[in-house]
Amino acid sequence: MDFLVLFIGYIMSFVIGSILYYFRDSQTLNTGVVGYIKRTLGQICISLAPKVLIKWLNDTANAVLTSSNPFMQIMFCLMVLLGHSILVIDVLPYLFVYDPDGDHITLPIIFCFANFFFMHLSCYPDPGEITSKNQKYFMSLYKSDGVLYHPDAFCKTCKIVRPPRSKHCSTCKKCVHRFDHHCVWTNNCVAGFNQRWFILYLLSVCIMCGNGTYMTYKCLRLIVRSKKLMDTQYIDPNTREVHPITLYILIQHLFMEYPHTMFLLFALPSVIILLGSLAAYHIYLVTTNQTTNERYKLYDIVQKNKLDNKDPHIVNDIQSMRPFNKGLWKNIQEVIFPRRQLNKLFHKRQR
Repeated sequence: MDFLVLFIGYIMSFVIGSILYYFRDSQTLNTGVVGYIKRTLGQICISLAPKVLIKWLNDTANAVLTSSNPFMQIMFCLMVLLGHSILVIDVLPYLFVYDPDGDHITLPIIFCFANFFFMHLSCYPDPGEITSKNQKYFMSLYKSDGVLYHPDAFCKTCKIVRPPRSKHCSTCKKCVHRFDHHCVWTNNCVAGFNQRWFILYLLSVCIMCGNGTYMTYKCLRLIVRSKKLMDTQYIDPNTREVHPITLYILIQHLFMEYPHTMFLLFALPSVIILLGSLAAYHIYLVTTNQTTNERYKLYDIVQKNKLDNKDPHIVNDIQSMRPFNKGLWKNIQEVIFPRRQLNKLFHKRQR
């Protein structure tokens, strides 16, 4: 019982920690009761932890997360390798024994290669770098709205006027067209030319994890059925009485007998929830023609107007503005076929 509670606590800590990191700039997580709890826990951890440890953690996090390096890419590949190693060593042998006629290999191979393919496309192709040579092209694509983007925005690092919807990435050290965010897992910006691949990368991870969850569940179900575990009994350690086995006791038994398989069964759905939510968020951005960077900028502008006691109607208008929204289908086309759509827009503006 204690082991199961600790394991569930570990999974919940992983999920909560991931949410707090990925959505650390969210208004919901920084205001109200949630924001107060977050700040209080952070202050407690800082006060209790040794200063040397805090400094080491900060230096390590800055080195890994704020500089361009392949560390997180390697970590992702190792995690995928670990998960598939468990499938090969602990799951597939039972599937072939209890379901010898089934095809247990084709789909995992297809999903794994598809995931690495979309990861490659997210990592290496140009996300939309803006240079002095193509700056005029990008300047002609969108008009400055005067709220999110201004016509005189100058990048001191790249020495160019930044086109609307672009941003200088401090990690990649370049200005990027339709900048969304810098992803440490791909060691690349998610932007105008690769957002489609990034979404497919997220979805392929979810599908791969979903298939892994199904395989581990099927494996454990076949084990329970073949060994007739649901027909067994157990002895209560406190009363020494014999009771029919319950689902809770069965789960504990399976954890002890097949720890790696049970770990996958519980861990993979948490990954699906996290990355599935992130993929859904990016799909929402695509359908409304927004970027994460623009949503953060809009939030900061709204907060500044509230502090300046501006008219609530003006604040609401700013909060609901979508200056680049062209309608659902055209918004989707701009992400799926970015170069073709931008070329059309460029020639249209040149007429």
